[in-house]
Amino acid sequence: MPSISREELLRALGRENLTLVEVLPREYYERAHLPGAVSIPADEIASLAPSLLPDKQASIVTYGLNFTWQAAQQATRELITMGYASVREYEEGKQDWIAAGLPLEGENLIEPLPKEGPSRFLTHLTAAQRSILQQPPTKV
Repeated sequence: MPSISREELLRALGRENLTLVEVLPREYYERAHLPGAVSIPADEIASLAPSLLPDKQASIVTYGLNFTWQAAQQATRELITMGYASVREYEEGKQDWIAAGLPLEGENLIEPLPKEGPSRFLTHLTAAQRSILQQPPTKV
């Protein structure tokens, strides 16, 4: 999967026209998200991406909570399959961004990280997405 590090993302935010996509459930996006990010929960990529990401040539970066949560990887894969040409995943995700002391936007910046484990987020995915996430990761 094409990925981007925090340092690369920070540089790209300063010079590229890119869209950040948080794939966590909307309640976590509303609580706190990376500046300028849009919310497209992992289980809504197919239905929301065409209207929220109309330019298939635009630079897109997906992110979730951290590298152990594979929802962003799945969203990246799905967007590429849908014909988006420049999609990368910020594997370290929101947790890394917060640990670096970088700014967030949202309603509750005091406690932005969920207390639940990955299994909580699996309930928001379709059966096909859960099946894909349960497969061992592949190296590209």
